[in-house]
Amino acid sequence: MNLHAKTQLLINWQHFYPPPEYYPHPLSTTPLPFNDLHKFIATRIHQFRSGKSYLRAQKTWMTAHLSSKCERCNAAEETPEHAILHCPALAPNRHGPLQTITSLNDIWNDQNLTIALGAFIAVTKTGYPRSAPPSPLATGSTTMSTLKSIPTTSSSYPLAGPIPAIYAS
Repeated sequence: MNLHAKTQLLINWQHFYPPPEYYPHPLSTTPLPFNDLHKFIATRIHQFRSGKSYLRAQKTWMTAHLSSKCERCNAAEETPEHAILHCPALAPNRHGPLQTITSLNDIWNDQNLTIALGAFIAVTKTGYPRSAPPSPLATGSTTMSTLKSIPTTSSSYPLAGPIPAIYAS
């Protein structure tokens, strides 16, 4: 793709589909080095970069009630920077180039560092989905009644109340 076309593409992309405010990385037409890693590992890295990972400091509506403290060391918030660069519990798994990195920005565009990060993520399972206590939304709270599972067979529960006309036919 020629330079003019790439420039116009990036301008249109920024104008019509701007990245969210929390995403600090510049738009680019060049694939990032970690896209060559296994898709599960590449997904973890994309999630770290976007601020939408399974780490405790990157909150979602399902984890808003949980502590942000790192479960492994309990010393700091579990951010990508803490988990990858600073967590003392994960220090034995930081090999080679990851031991000298001081910022995650050094990793994102470097092929060798992303390979090392991918190996680190695979060994430590950093950013993997984990079982967490259920959200208050799922267990009930003062503002919401308890959600109950519906039996899998229709014969195990009776229908109660009138059937709306839309379903009666």
